[in-house]
This record gives sequence, C-alpha cells and structure tokens, in this order.
Amino acid sequence: ITLTVDDGTNTTTVDNFITANSFVEANAAENKGAALNWSYTQTVADNTDKTYTYKLQVKDDANNQATYAFIVKVDTNAPQVAVLTPAAGAAYKDAALSVRGSAFDSGCGVASVTYTITNVTTSSAQVTNKSAAFSLGSWTDSLTISGQGKLRITATATDYLGNSTTTEATEFFYDSTPPELTDVGITTASTGTVAEKVWYDTNIVTLSAKAMDVISGVGNVTYKLNNGAEKAMTNSADAGKTGTYTASVICAEGENTLTVTAKDTYSNEVTSDSITFWVDTTPPVFTATTVKKGTAEVSVSNDDVVVGGKLTDAYGLVKNIEVTATKTNTSKVAET
Repeated sequence: ITLTVDDGTNTTTVDNFITANSFVEANAAENKGAALNWSYTQTVADNTDKTYTYKLQVKDDANNQATYAFIVKVDTNAPQVAVLTPAAGAAYKDAALSVRGSAFDSGCGVASVTYTITNVTTSSAQVTNKSAAFSLGSWTDSLTISGQGKLRITATATDYLGNSTTTEATEFFYDSTPPELTDVGITTASTGTVAEKVWYDTNIVTLSAKAMDVISGVGNVTYKLNNGAEKAMTNSADAGKTGTYTASVICAEGENTLTVTAKDTYSNEVTSDSITFWVDTTPPVFTATTVKKGTAEVSVSNDDVVVGGKLTDAYGLVKNIEVTATKTNTSKVAET
C-alpha cells in the first residue's frame, strides 16, 4: 500500500503503509478476504488553509492494483466581513435604513452573515444577530430604526465549518428632530410703538436667538432680512453648539422683516415666526415761511406773531413741534 499526499506545494509519498498501520501478513490464511482498516494523520502547520489531494494505491501479491484518490480542504481561518453601509459617521433623517456589506471566505465558503445594531444614546438593542441575505460576496438587509441618537452596527460572518469573525463597531446617527429655537427677538431698544408698529431710529439692530439640539447638536443658525439671502449668526461662547446666537443686522428704511432658522448637524431645521418692524432715521423737514401777524407781514411789533411753514415726514411720525424765536435788540445783540 502506497499513499501519496499533495498539498499544492509539496508531494509526500508514504511507503510500507502495511507496517505503518500494523497490518498482519496479507497472505496469512486467516486474513484472506478480510477487510484491512488503516489510518493516516495529516499535520497542518501554523493553521495554514490548504487543499490536500490523497492518492492511495493498493497492490496484491499477484500485482493486481487499485487506486483511489480524494481531496480534503483544510479550513481553520474565519471569513472576512465588512460593513459598507452605513458608513462611519453617517447621519440619517429617515427611519427606513438599508444596510449592506461584503463577506469572503477562501476556504469552505460563507454560510451566513448576521448583524447587530445597538443604540448608544438609549443603551438599548435595535436588532441582535439579524440575518442578512448573502450572495456573490455581498450581504444586504433593511430595517426600521425606532430610537434616535448614536447607533453602532457590527456584522458577523460564519463559514460552513463554524469559523466566524465580527467586525469592529461602526458608529452612525439617526436624527429626525429639528433643534429647539426660542427667544427670537431684537435686543436693541426700540424708539417706541406707533399705530401698533414698532419703530427704531437706527438702521443697525441686534438680533438674538437661542438654539438647542440634544441629539446631534446645533449645526448652524442663520437669519433672513426681508426674505433675502441667509446670513450666519454667531455663538461666541461655544460656536456650533447649544447657546445664544446673535447678529448685527443692517436694515433698510421703512418696513423690515426678520426670520431665524436653526439647523442641526444632519440638516433638520426649524424657522421662527417673522419679526416685522420699522426703521426711521430721517428727521422731519420743516420749511419756515415769513413771520406774519394775521395776514400782514410783521416788521416790528410787540403783539403776538404767527410762525408758519411746511412740515413733512416720510412716515408721518411727528411727535411735537418746538418754535424758537430770536430777537435783535437795539445794540444788535441777539436774544433767544
């Protein structure tokens, strides 16, 4: 009996197989026609996966020969597996989530892929060892996320011999809630309210708002003046986080409208109600006419006189009129 072992690199021939298996003489009368059991132990060095081809040749004393060959694959290594979606740091606003990845096994092949998602924020399990569909090196599945916050996903691939490996955790986020936006208003003191309109005698006002997001954090806070372009508000204490945001806004004369929008890190957003106010930095215009008494022009008189003139204001906001009279005495000294 001769056994030949081929591991793809080296070929080993084991002769005198009868002696190695302690067989008795094959021509002994008591063994004619009896089955002879044999065994061979293959040592695999350093857990190296290989394919072994065995060829067994058996010859009797009459030179009759039988040959039998078979192949054995040695697989001690676990598959390779990776999570491709969600990517590390990815953020999702939709609760419907598709997960996918890759898996490969050079030995007996991938038998199954499962994955686990935990919610770090709530310290709860989203899914545990959920089976994914596997085909041609890729695995996929879908699920609905129930809890917002930071999540972690791991995937485990197992081959047909039970060898398995699990990925490192990949962190991602689910956040469908916009930030909280409060205390939106102009902190500059107004001149007053006339006819239910709030007026300012300056064209630069300070806008203020508070923004907070406990899940993914405040991304940015912006404002729009008169539905124009978005402009950033700043949080000097802790930029990009929860806090009070301010901006100096240069306004136009007349009616103005301001809105504030807060976005979180994942673009969930909320917009405030509009603030409407009016700006008037132009004083009234008064054009005096000749000083008269009644209808006659007055030159010198101790009687009451009438001061007339034309008064205009762009927004009709005249509060009062003060008249100052200056006389010149005989020494030409002006008196008021």
